[in-house]
Amino acid sequence: MSDEYYYLLAINRLESIGPVLSKNLIAYCGSAKSVFEANRKELRDIPGINKTLAQRIHEFDEFDRVEEELKFIEQNNIQIVSFFDRAYPNRLKQLPSAPIVLFQKGAADLNASRIISVIGTRKCSAHAREFTKEVIEKLAIYNPVVVSGLAHGIDAVAHRTCLEQNLLTIGVLGHGLNTIYPAANRKLSRQIAASGALLTELQRTERADKENFPKRNRIVAGMSDAVIVVESPVTGGSMITARVAFDFDREVMAVPGRANELLSAGCNKLIKEHKAHLVESAEDIARILNWDIPGNQTNLQFSLPVHLSKTEQLVFDTIREIGCAEIDQLIRVTKVSTSVLAYTLLELEFRNIVRALPGKRFELV
Repeated sequence: MSDEYYYLLAINRLESIGPVLSKNLIAYCGSAKSVFEANRKELRDIPGINKTLAQRIHEFDEFDRVEEELKFIEQNNIQIVSFFDRAYPNRLKQLPSAPIVLFQKGAADLNASRIISVIGTRKCSAHAREFTKEVIEKLAIYNPVVVSGLAHGIDAVAHRTCLEQNLLTIGVLGHGLNTIYPAANRKLSRQIAASGALLTELQRTERADKENFPKRNRIVAGMSDAVIVVESPVTGGSMITARVAFDFDREVMAVPGRANELLSAGCNKLIKEHKAHLVESAEDIARILNWDIPGNQTNLQFSLPVHLSKTEQLVFDTIREIGCAEIDQLIRVTKVSTSVLAYTLLELEFRNIVRALPGKRFELV
């Protein structure tokens, strides 16, 4: 395994350094390894890195834990998927909070042409279970990859139905891969890993704590073309996932329920607030996603990047207008300093929005 993975795992262990700061560090230093070779002054010059964080990075002494993590990964046939790898989910890459490392058990393609998430409440109704089964069975002709959270209720029904229909399914976990929560889904998790994949950003020692599930939910939303909420009260993980999906321009769909039905109150709220399409069948889902058009596939690259900073938008617009821009052209047109431009281009490249060409030229992906 390369040194870069080793140091990515080390960055992943740094306290108070989340995905955004991690990517800043790597962009400015040039590699994960270089982050730990930088001195305190160099680290403090990086946006978002104060004196305390620079000291924490410089004095990092948990490399023995990194060695243990790597040993666990190798012994359990787990794949490290770096933010900078081609195998990293392109859809998820569009989120600023996309993790720098994912741990994958199983061989499912994280960039399949059609990926949807099917989610819902743990304590679901019999009607919701039947609806979930029916929808996935009817969508099987389109061969989508179905993502869910391996929880009780709708998640488990979605995963099991995929296995019955020979569809690939991905279970996103809110904990490390050394355990499965809930324990009742251990057998199901093994079946998923055998044909699809288990996926998490959390290292093996991280437990199924309450604060870890919103992290899982953003991955479920971010790596999918659409999120289908089958049944949900107004609070809970499914509503968090739906909000993340809506904020990042994913299609959100919800199954309506009867007025005053608590288990459907969340779905009804999403529809009423125009944050979700009302869906009553598999045909509705296929129509919204244009799957009913022969040969049509959801584009892996978004035609317009979302949530760009002011500087990123300026650079993006300039490259779009020029077509293939040299770095000197970009400096001249945007009037952005060389250091800020270099960082901005790296960030856009990491997010799969621009690509670097020989001769310090850049074009849109």
